[in-house]
Amino acid sequence: MEKENYKPKRLYLCFLLDNAVGHFQDFESLKYDPVEDAEFWGEDASPVIRYFRQAKGSVEYPAPSDDAWRRFRERLDALGVFGWESRPIDGEDEEVLDWMPPSWDIQIVYPDRVIDIKGPIDELPPHGTGKPGLEFRQLCEAVSELIGGRKFGQDIL
Repeated sequence: MEKENYKPKRLYLCFLLDNAVGHFQDFESLKYDPVEDAEFWGEDASPVIRYFRQAKGSVEYPAPSDDAWRRFRERLDALGVFGWESRPIDGEDEEVLDWMPPSWDIQIVYPDRVIDIKGPIDELPPHGTGKPGLEFRQLCEAVSELIGGRKFGQDIL
């Protein structure tokens, strides 16, 4: 695999853990989007990973090293993440903008592979189970490594 294929163009993971009408009760996300950041902050902006937790606010982490990105991509490939599928979310098609059931959203874009899936929190990928399987746990561990070993997805695990 070519070196440029190790770094994603975009990485977005979001877990909406609980929601009440009009107010997120608990929300965890991780976003890496150097193209969007450069458009907003200017071409000289250093890429960062933005972690957000409803109760704790936003934290920025420096972009991982090339070696860390390589390991992350290798783990994604080994876990078969790019073959995972979306699951239907009840109420998603309703025209209610301020309510969304507890859910997950995974978007990872590489030059050669893309995954953009979502589903209810009680149907986690890849098996559609409420209890996270080994593959999902290992995805969360790989993400944790990208942010220096800090926990990610612990409320689901």
